[in-house]
Amino acid sequence: MSAPTTRPALGRATLARVPADARPAVDPGDLRPRVLHLGLGAFHRAHQAPCTERAAVAAGEPWGVAGVAPRSADVVDGLRAQDHLYSLTEHGAAGPRTAVVGSVVEALRLGPDAGRVSGLLADPDVTVVTLTLTEKGYRRGPGGGPDTTDPDVAADLAGTGPLRTPIGALAAGLARRMRDGGAPISVVSCDNTADNGAVTAAVVRGFVAASAWPDRDRVLAAMDTAVTFPATVVDRIVPATTDADRAAAAAALGTVDAVPVTGESYLQWVVEDRFAGPRPRWELAGAELVGDVAPFQLTKLRLLNGAHSALAYLASPPGWRRSPTRWPRTGARRWSAPSPPRSRRPCPPAGRTRPPTPTPSWHVSGTRGSGTACARSAPTARRRSPSAGSRCCGPGAAVPCCGSHSPAGCTPPGPAPPTRPRPSACSWTPQGPPISPRTTTWSPASPRTCPHSAPDASSSDPPPGHGATEFLMTDQTTTTGSPGPATRSTRDLGKAAASGRLGTAMEFMDFQLYSLAAAIVFNQVFFPDVHPAVGLIAAMATYGVGYVARLAGAVYFGRMGDRLGRKKVLYLTILLMGVSTTLIGALPTYAQIGILAPVLLVVLRLAQGFGAGAEIAGATVMLVEYAPNRRRGLIGSLVSLGTNSGTLAASGIWAILLVVLTEEQLVSWGWRLPFLLSFVLLILAVWLRRNVKESPVFEERADVVDGVALSRDELTDAAAQQPGTSVLEAGLKQRKGRAFLLALGLRFGQAGNSGLVQTFLVGFIATNLMMDRSVPTDAIVIGSLVGFVTVPLIGLLSDRIGRRPVYIGLTVATAVLAFPLMLMIVSGNTVLLTLAMVIALNLGVLGIFSAESVTMAELFGSRTRFTQLALAKEVGGVLATAIGPVLAATFTAVTGSWWPIAVMLVVYSSITLVAALLAPETRGRDLVRLEDAA
Repeated sequence: MSAPTTRPALGRATLARVPADARPAVDPGDLRPRVLHLGLGAFHRAHQAPCTERAAVAAGEPWGVAGVAPRSADVVDGLRAQDHLYSLTEHGAAGPRTAVVGSVVEALRLGPDAGRVSGLLADPDVTVVTLTLTEKGYRRGPGGGPDTTDPDVAADLAGTGPLRTPIGALAAGLARRMRDGGAPISVVSCDNTADNGAVTAAVVRGFVAASAWPDRDRVLAAMDTAVTFPATVVDRIVPATTDADRAAAAAALGTVDAVPVTGESYLQWVVEDRFAGPRPRWELAGAELVGDVAPFQLTKLRLLNGAHSALAYLASPPGWRRSPTRWPRTGARRWSAPSPPRSRRPCPPAGRTRPPTPTPSWHVSGTRGSGTACARSAPTARRRSPSAGSRCCGPGAAVPCCGSHSPAGCTPPGPAPPTRPRPSACSWTPQGPPISPRTTTWSPASPRTCPHSAPDASSSDPPPGHGATEFLMTDQTTTTGSPGPATRSTRDLGKAAASGRLGTAMEFMDFQLYSLAAAIVFNQVFFPDVHPAVGLIAAMATYGVGYVARLAGAVYFGRMGDRLGRKKVLYLTILLMGVSTTLIGALPTYAQIGILAPVLLVVLRLAQGFGAGAEIAGATVMLVEYAPNRRRGLIGSLVSLGTNSGTLAASGIWAILLVVLTEEQLVSWGWRLPFLLSFVLLILAVWLRRNVKESPVFEERADVVDGVALSRDELTDAAAQQPGTSVLEAGLKQRKGRAFLLALGLRFGQAGNSGLVQTFLVGFIATNLMMDRSVPTDAIVIGSLVGFVTVPLIGLLSDRIGRRPVYIGLTVATAVLAFPLMLMIVSGNTVLLTLAMVIALNLGVLGIFSAESVTMAELFGSRTRFTQLALAKEVGGVLATAIGPVLAATFTAVTGSWWPIAVMLVVYSSITLVAALLAPETRGRDLVRLEDAA
């Protein structure tokens, strides 16, 4: 008898084990958080989440859900352990069907992850908030507003600590969004409450009105035009998950799902078509978008919910736990409610002609009766007792008041609460490609049309009077409430992209200027009294010295960037790097001051390297942390385009100098021009970086307080004071070293190949092959031009298929082509040589670099991302780029042949291939997480 096999846990890595028809309908990596859901329970995961997934597939839009659990950590931990995947089993007439749902892309807890929740509410890419809190979760008082006598509500209003209630967090997040002039947003309650849209609006607006915020009136005025609260009717029986359900899900999937849900096959979702901004195309997933949900709501409350509650109470005395086969007909008749008027009666729901499977529990249906009976019974009671007037509860009314759960529209004894006009329906249209929160712009002078707001679900034309002008508050608005990162606009992303690209362009231009100068003239300018081959080795050694300084700069500035922020470090590095490069152009030569000339060259090279050690790492971190999840590879590749621009500029300048100047002019004074011209770029880069905002990920980090990261001791204390805070504990308990070693391996292929192709081969072709010096520089220029297509394509490809497959393909291709390319280079044919250099540059250098930028940033946690990324790049640079040309020069001099160069290309690419095979897939990772991915 064979031993039972152990099934692996459900996750993205084990989806291949799941039957094809049970896998998610959408690649979770293609989604990003655009819907924030409060109340991450079973009903949401069985109702709105699968509908959102189907809508995303049908419309081809990246609508992902970030779910927030108000208290329980079990579901959050379970989802995080499974890459936010879970299964839904639907029970229908044809039997159960189990499938994995992939629309949830983040799982958060209200307390520990309050900063992230606040950031999502302020994020312009999040345009819909949905809620499933149950009636009790709204913390309503008798007047319909928040129950200020509730201790948690009172604490949230006082602002004395972390927000405790979902409504408090929602109100504070919306207030922050209004203060920032954020995009319009829709708050959609999906709870089984009469007129749930108005209920939610009253509680949220009441919380703002009851707060001590000095700008609360202005926030409320902004909400009038920028926030809508559509009403909904929802229906699906979702029983509690049992061990039998878990076992059935595991058997159906072939993997173990710790957080499965189950429900009936029938699903109803009627939504009032009154949205303030973009929304998922839920109507493509079976939802009904209507102008008025009241008829549907009345039908459900009377014919289903009210009768269901009544039958649950009838079932209690006999001890019936689930739906029996026979009912006392007189009792059923006595409790039945009249149907709505025929003129307003919606079609009866299909699929409910027999008791649903799984069978509902009457015990569950009868619980929380004090909170549900009023909402389900009061409308009928008022209809039967007209003398009660508009009062739905209390003395003289048909039913008694039920504490804080009075029905919607109820007018309790006492003065009526103040009312505000309902927000007008409007659909805000983003400007530009609908890719990310950074690609939308807003203008206070531009009225928005309302394509989704219509008199009925079949029309896309806005009804009269439903156009709304977007509300923007001025920059002078006082900011209060919960702290968090400022919203990043398209302009902010543009500044960050321009700053990062220009900085890396300047860095690589400076280094390429130096490398070409070292290969072409520095052996004559600073080492004129030695053999040409020895002079080339000495010049290459001064080139390699800069990489030693880069290592020190990576440690110093990397730690500063992780603790004080990315922006400060990038401002300092660009200054140090640019000034040093400019001064190299002003150096006296060996003929003028003797041995002091190469000494000063080494000093400036050290200073240049010290600043450059954190430049490209900082620019990479900043840009990747700005980028939206779905386009992170593409936007991160802009850093690689910067390096390509710098390489092209440096090679182009040298190509022009070689054509225009004689060799005597070039050695005498022409070599200075490229270094002196870099001062112009320095001025522009400094101006840009003064105006760039801090990385939003740095501001959202759980360990950053007042713009400074907590030390390890402070983080330990904070975690001890907040037991169970998984975010802080993860930052302390992460494994050390594995992610760094993997990143170092990923770095070797690009760094080593770059030193060989862009540095050594230029000198080798000119010195050893005795070809004109313009030939290799022209080849580098052409290769860099081709790279402007290669780099973004590789970034897009990594967004589409993942980082690891791209790495594997590029490194294998480089290793396989190493010897054929070197044969083309040494053939003496200019065309073949140029083609080989272009291929080697784009495959082995620029292509890998494009994937490297985003992969290494995703591999590290946010707490040490800058330091580890900078160190991995610079250690790889020292071991590969700096030492590689020296070794290549030595090996070719000793062997008198070219084959050592090909061998080195194979070795460098193979090291990176092994690292890629061992590394985890990082596409779509949450960059705010403090711990490493490996």
